[in-house]
Parts: sequence; C-alpha cells; structure tokens
Amino acid sequence: MQHLKPADLEGDGIDEIIEGIDCFTYIKDQCGIILGQFTARKDDLVCPLGFFKLKDGLGANLFVSILRGDTLFLRNVYENRQIVVAIGKDISKAGHPGYDAIIRNALASDIDGDGYNEIVCLVNTGFDLWPRGIFVYDYKENKELWPYWIGCNPYPWNDFFCVDINNDNKKEIFFGTIRSSNGGLENGVDDFHPWIIALRPDGKLLWQKELNEDAYRADAFVGIIDTTNKYKVVVCETQGNTQSDYINQLFILNAGNGTVERYIQTGKNFLGMRVCDFNRDGKIEIVTGNYDGKLRIFDCNLELLKEKDFGTPVKIFYINDLDGDGRKEIILAEQNGRLLILNEKLQVICSFKSPYGNVINCFLARNTTP
Repeated sequence: MQHLKPADLEGDGIDEIIEGIDCFTYIKDQCGIILGQFTARKDDLVCPLGFFKLKDGLGANLFVSILRGDTLFLRNVYENRQIVVAIGKDISKAGHPGYDAIIRNALASDIDGDGYNEIVCLVNTGFDLWPRGIFVYDYKENKELWPYWIGCNPYPWNDFFCVDINNDNKKEIFFGTIRSSNGGLENGVDDFHPWIIALRPDGKLLWQKELNEDAYRADAFVGIIDTTNKYKVVVCETQGNTQSDYINQLFILNAGNGTVERYIQTGKNFLGMRVCDFNRDGKIEIVTGNYDGKLRIFDCNLELLKEKDFGTPVKIFYINDLDGDGRKEIILAEQNGRLLILNEKLQVICSFKSPYGNVINCFLARNTTP
C-alpha cells in the first residue's frame, strides 16, 4: 500500500514528498530524487505523517505510523524512539487479513500550554473497529498524553484544528468524521452518522454534534469568520446517498458549545468545502463543490455570492495562490476524472485528465519558485 505526504523538511518553502510503501519510507524531492530512506521491519505497514518540531527554533523530526502485527506505533524516526498507540486484534474476516489500525494524519501543536508541541494523531481502523479517534503524544516526555476514542473514524484527509478558543493558552481540538457503518460505538458516538467532535485540552469532551445519516462525512473549518471576532465552526455535510431526497446542510456553529447559529440546504450532496478570503476583500468566503455540478461561493452569513455550473459533479480540493500573484486559484475535480484549476473569476486556466478515472484525492506541494 502506498501513502504520500508533502512536507517541508529543509524549511525553505519547497516541499519534499514523503512516500510510504509497505515497510519502506522514502523522502524525495519534487523531481523524484531520493533524499533519504527509512526501512522498518519486513512485515510492518508504514504510513508517513510529516516533519514535526518539538518547539520553534529546533530541528524537525520525521514521524511515521507503524502497524506491526496487532500493535500500532507512533515512531520518531530521527530520534529512534516510538510509543505504543494501541494493541488490538483482527475481529473480522472482511477486508484485508490482519489487524487494520493506522494513523492517517497528524499535526504538531502546543495543546497544554507548556511551550512544547504535542503530536495530535487521527487514528483509524477498518472492520476491526478499535481504536478510532484522537491520540495525543507528549513529544517532550515521550509518553501518551491522552487518547479520546469514538465509534467512527476521523476523516483522515480533511483538515482538523487545534485552536485556543477562550484565550487560556491551551488549545481545543476539532475534527469531523465519516459514516463507515460497520458497527462502531464508543463514548456515545456511533458510525452510522458523521459527527463533529470538539475536545478540551485535557482530553475531555467539549461537545459533539451528530449530522444526518444520509451524509457520508463532515468537513469542518474553525476560525474567526465575521466581525464578532469569535471563533466559529463551519461544517459541511459531504457526499452521501445520491438516491435519497435529503439535501446536505451547511452550518455555522458556536465553537464553545456547538449550537447552530445559521444553516442552509442547497443543491444536492456537497463535495468538499474550503474556507478562505477568496475575494481579497478582508472577509471570509465558503467555497463548495456539489453533486449537482455547481461550484458555489457563500459569504460568512451563508448568502450565495456566486456559482458556476459544470454540468457534472465537482469536488473541491484546494484553494491557494499557486503562482504568487496575490490571487487565489481553486483546484477541483470533475466526476469524469478531469482536474481543473480556476482563477478568481471561476475561469478554467488549467486542466488535466486523469487516465485512471475519478480523482479521489490530490496533494498540494509548495514551491517558492513559481
């Protein structure tokens, strides 16, 4: 199995590519030249997570997830140390043989306000059900800080957020999940719905919100989006049952308690969401793809600003200034496998047709030299 992760090893604004294949991890430049390699044991399954620093000013270390038999490890490669995240067992004949836990995504953030970063990990399993949720590693002391397990999987390729919403120098954790529907249940969270989960810095539940069972996953953004200068959570119900009459919802939630402040239903099934100041007007916009073929841009009050109809389902991947001209471009994919780049006028400026059909995911690697 292959895993890819862009990450800036040298701190020069140019991403290297970390590639995990079975028990091998390669660090490559953007021309494919191998810069480094880590080899685990023969039967290990390795997933690269990124380069993380204990604190600003220190060097970055490569972290990977390693599944060795029935044990899941988080490993600091350069410092040659690792910690057990979970010990499980293969409980299902479905899927691949063997225990199927993995850490799919992680970030470094000072959760407890001690001046040192923790590594916050999204832990997933398939048919073996446990563990699923958040594992926080105390980088400085090389020990588990806390886990918080739930019944459904965090969505591994979505952003998740560590944010100090109440100015106490500690950070809350927010993430969305997927509806895997294979029988998971823990801490009151099942896997027959997508959820938004908010955790306190000490690993206790702040709040959780169950979304509609006809949606497949919950995309989330946490930030200051309007003139109230307070953190909000933007939530997008994404994908789901296309045969259902249900229309996905787009929410604005109170970050402190999860109450719904605004919501809309439009189109059919949303296919991805990105939140940024797209129009360069100092205000936040919410950009969504949709199964009905329309890219839509909403303001912070969920009022529709503009839309474009592509005539086929379109999925949002990234919004970024790709060429350094101060204007943001949108990267999206059509259902037929065509990857598009749009300018801020929503004009197509670049396209690429995948020879392998529908584009499931893509990664954006930074390069300071356009």
